[in-house]
Amino acid sequence: MKNESDMPELEQEQGNLLDAVGVGIMLGKNRDYVLRQCKIGKLPKPVKPISRNKRWLAGDIETWLSLGCPSQAVFEKWRKFDT
Repeated sequence: MKNESDMPELEQEQGNLLDAVGVGIMLGKNRDYVLRQCKIGKLPKPVKPISRNKRWLAGDIETWLSLGCPSQAVFEKWRKFDT
């Protein structure tokens, strides 16, 4: 049995991935709202791990909310600065 340190980083993060419905639950909105907001750049960039459906890291959404929901461009600049 593999331990977590042997698993690729993406596989470890998959447990922390949210689909549009999950993000919508965090925001109190529906899936269509989330997808529209993503399309116009008002949410953090999603990651696409394996499937073609959009997925967001739960930590990105939590951080984005704690920062006051900045635009995607502002959030990405913050992320680069923070790392």
